[in-house]
Amino acid sequence: MEPGDENAVAKDFRNQDWETISEKQYEEEVKELLGDAASEKFEFNKVSQ
Repeated sequence: MEPGDENAVAKDFRNQDWETISEKQYEEEVKELLGDAASEKFEFNKVSQ
């Protein structure tokens, strides 16, 4: 990220102790926290008035 670049986005990965970690460490922590949890599927229904 260069000074003056307003559109730049810094991508930092942090653990639960707010320490900066690598992307790979982040993915491993997410897998450990979620375990075997299945993703939920949902549908949007049209709301009638």
